[in-house]
Amino acid sequence: MVLCISHPLVLIPIIFTLGFFASILYLYLAVVWEMALVISVIEKSCYGLQAFGKAEGLVKGKRLHAFTLSLLCAVVSVIINMSLIKVRPNQQSVSTQIICGFFATAFNSLVAMVYLLSYTVLYFQCKELHGEEVELEESLEYSKIPEKEAAQGQDRV
Repeated sequence: MVLCISHPLVLIPIIFTLGFFASILYLYLAVVWEMALVISVIEKSCYGLQAFGKAEGLVKGKRLHAFTLSLLCAVVSVIINMSLIKVRPNQQSVSTQIICGFFATAFNSLVAMVYLLSYTVLYFQCKELHGEEVELEESLEYSKIPEKEAAQGQDRV
């Protein structure tokens, strides 16, 4: 058995298989962590372990949905990274490599932003699923600034 594992043709598929299943397990466990992150940002009085406990209870019933969301974002991120690795051969100039790196960072940042935004939407869906009231702290409408405050602001500039 030890002789088979030390052979590279056997060892490489075993490592990739274990890495794949470890990544899937991480994405499954990260559902609660990501929801706790969203809770600690949205709710001012809930953070730390309290947010983690609330996330555990809130994500019940939507864990598979959240896992699929995490898996989709991870697959998109891997596709972006792998496609940019294929595009960047070592014979390109430094400026071309910098531009490719910039676009890789921009696309990965966009995926991360959409990922956290979708977890925020999932947070509100989970709250409605559990019958909790969705509270928005501020109005989403524009309001006029009183003229007295606006005049004072211009004096300071």
